[in-house]
Amino acid sequence: MWKWLGVYAFAVGYTAGAWAQLAIVWFAARRGLNTAGAPACKIHWREILAKPAFFVVYALGLGLNITFTRAYATHAGPGMAAALDYCMRGVGVPLALLVNPISNSLLPEIARLRSMFRLREAFRLIDRTTALAALAAVGGCGFALAFRQPAIRLFFERGEFHGDSTLLVSAVFLCLGPSLVGWSLMEIASRSLFALDRPWPPVIAAWIPVVCNVALTLWLHSYRPQLIGLGASLGLLAGFVVLFAMAHARRRRWLTQG
Repeated sequence: MWKWLGVYAFAVGYTAGAWAQLAIVWFAARRGLNTAGAPACKIHWREILAKPAFFVVYALGLGLNITFTRAYATHAGPGMAAALDYCMRGVGVPLALLVNPISNSLLPEIARLRSMFRLREAFRLIDRTTALAALAAVGGCGFALAFRQPAIRLFFERGEFHGDSTLLVSAVFLCLGPSLVGWSLMEIASRSLFALDRPWPPVIAAWIPVVCNVALTLWLHSYRPQLIGLGASLGLLAGFVVLFAMAHARRRRWLTQG
């Protein structure tokens, strides 16, 4: 629709695609659902609102981590914020490919095991999935860092995006790319704990990345492209380490309560 709408075509197409995806998922989820004999819902509206509140606070903490990095990048010189946005595309797509398929298959199984009070099996499943995701994330991140310049040149270098832009984006990606490891492990571990109805550790851990990011970035106070994303990456890794430690420290008590 570029010929008729110009720059607005991207926004219209993106929005239409999102609504089309929602319609397909809604139809697939409800097509075989028989609600004729279902009992009336007795959950109070406060409980309905309180459950998503944990997800909102958790997502806000993770989102502020990257938001702060982008805000700081605007002071680092012309083109730095745009380079960070290009790098976020390089992180966001692998993150979605790694986290979403694992979550969509893992979380219903964890919830099923929790409902049957088979918590030991649920924890073993979480540990194995986290280890597998760690291997995939570290391998994918290493590959992306090794071939970042040819990949950026292939995907983005056209029009006003020239060779100097490729060098700038690849420099920023050097420290922002490793955020894929901490971010993916944070997401998988947090969603697993949400499925176990243990929301507090993920909510607490979600704010550690932004605190570490702010502290490290202001301490370094560097506008070098290679260091712009360092705080975000180390913060996410620190958040996962704290979340992992909290989950394992409380595991015995959770098993006793279960």
